[in-house]
Order: sequence, then structure tokens, then C-alpha cells
Amino acid sequence: MAGARDSPPRREPGEVAQCLRQLERIQELEQQLARERHRLGLLQAQLLRRGPPSTGPPGKGQAGLPPIWGPAAPPEAEGDPEMMLPPPGHPWERGGLYPELEYYRLSTARPPYTYATLIRWAILESPQRQRPLAEIYHWFSRRFGFFRHNTRTWKNAVRHNLSLHKCFVRVEAARGAVWTVDEAEFRRKRGQRYPRYPQNPTPNTPKHPKNPGGE
Repeated sequence: MAGARDSPPRREPGEVAQCLRQLERIQELEQQLARERHRLGLLQAQLLRRGPPSTGPPGKGQAGLPPIWGPAAPPEAEGDPEMMLPPPGHPWERGGLYPELEYYRLSTARPPYTYATLIRWAILESPQRQRPLAEIYHWFSRRFGFFRHNTRTWKNAVRHNLSLHKCFVRVEAARGAVWTVDEAEFRRKRGQRYPRYPQNPTPNTPKHPKNPGGE
């Protein structure tokens, strides 16, 4: 009798499936919210790029802009935020190609990328394409002001995403465990979620069009 009382409650298959569907729905909404935040940041940056308002009296519909926005982003950068990430190892300052990243580095605004995207980015930016958990934390804090100035609860989200997504693989190394990325699994999962977008190019692979004379 005591053993029966101590046994864990049974989980019905339907309840598990419903929980998984709800989790997937939440992730989709988070992705949508990230895209909208990204578009808002681009619009704010474009307004700043037009320069300060004229020194004369403001006309109809004209107002001063609060000095809270960072450098401008190219208008063509709108779209899926995960498609806007530079290849790992890309120098952020080169030619101003990704100035919105500098904005998120300096400001406390939340970056418009999912945790999974940022974790993958952090890992692939390492020369060895692998990082221990402590280095992933450091990368988040170094790259984005949001993670430097907010509470440490985001570290729980990082650990949760590392365990949740199959594309992140934990490998035991000589100096402790490190995390790597299974790119095939990442692309497979991404293709299921965003079939209308092209897949990200392989990191450090230039996005040149194919030779018209080739296959």
C-alpha cells in the first residue's frame, strides 16, 4: 500500500501531446514577437539616420527624437531576424553592414533574436565551434547590453534551450563539458518552422550567386 501511494502520477498521452503543442505555440509567438521587435528597432534606427530635426520651430507632425536609438540599419534588413545574423566571426564594425548589432550591444533593449539563435551564434563564433556553458554566458553579456544590465534569470533560459533543442550537443572534453551545434538538425528544424524563408548560409561561406554557366 505504501508503495502505491509513493508511485508518481500517471501521465496520459493526450496530456503530454497537448503540453508539447502548447510549448510549440509559445515558441512560435516568441518568434513572431522577436520579428516585430526587430522591425521596430529598424524603424527607430532609420529615423535617427535622417539626422536631428531642424532647429526652426517644428511644423505640423514634426517632433524631436529622443536620443535613445543607436546607429541606423539598412532598410533591406527587414524580415526574419534569424536571417539577419552575420556569419560567425564577422567583424561587426566592417563597413557598417550590421550597425543594428552595435545598437543592441550598447543599449539595454532586448535583442530581437531567439535564445536558440543566439546560442548557436555564440558557439559557431568560437574558432573551435564549441564552448563551455560559462563562455556562452560571457558571450551573451559581452555582445548585448540587455544581458549585462538585467537580472540573471536569462541564464536559466540559456540552460533550458540547450537542453530543449536537439541541435545543441553536449560533449565531454578534457577540461569539462562543452556544447557544439548539429547544423543538420538545426536546418531541419528551421525548415519545418519557416518553410517560406531560405535557409541560412553555412557560416563563413560567402553568399555569392552560382555561376550562370555552371550546373
